[in-house]
Amino acid sequence: MKKVTLKKINTWLIATLASASIIVAASYEAPVDIVKDDDDDDKKNHITIVESRKKQSVVSKTVERIPVVIRMLFMIPMWFAGTLLLKLLEPFKKYLVSALATFIILALIVFLIAKLLFPDLKLKDIFTKKTLIILVVASLIIPLVNFTMSITIDDYLKYVMLTDFIIGIIVLMIILVPLAALKRKISSIMIPDENI
Repeated sequence: MKKVTLKKINTWLIATLASASIIVAASYEAPVDIVKDDDDDDKKNHITIVESRKKQSVVSKTVERIPVVIRMLFMIPMWFAGTLLLKLLEPFKKYLVSALATFIILALIVFLIAKLLFPDLKLKDIFTKKTLIILVVASLIIPLVNFTMSITIDDYLKYVMLTDFIIGIIVLMIILVPLAALKRKISSIMIPDENI
């Protein structure tokens, strides 16, 4: 059995608390909502309560079962921590979305061109571990290059398509050249030598 070290426990604890804080912050608009219970006026209006219950998230329903004192001592600090983390992660959200979109587009282009040039190749032969690493790296680099160039060069938006095209061609060449070699290797194995 692997020994669980104190460092690993602390890492998992910090990761769990950070995740929980983000969930709490995303579930409540303000910290006062964490400790707020239904007022008497709301309780009299059964329809309002039913509608509000339907709109509540699973997190909100779970939190309501926790005593108010514990919510005040633990949940409110978690809300502030989660809100801070969300604000810190906000600048990276567009970058990650752009990187994901770039990865999907590149992967689709690689698949279509590879199947067009080498129809006999299987999916696992096209998307090898090396190919996936190249796609991930390219997907992270392209948005970063565009962002950096847009800050340093005026009117860079005019050249975004050209930059993406050049990097895309380089990525395709890096991926397709080994695939061509693999295709030749498979063909030489499948086709017997006529001299034999």
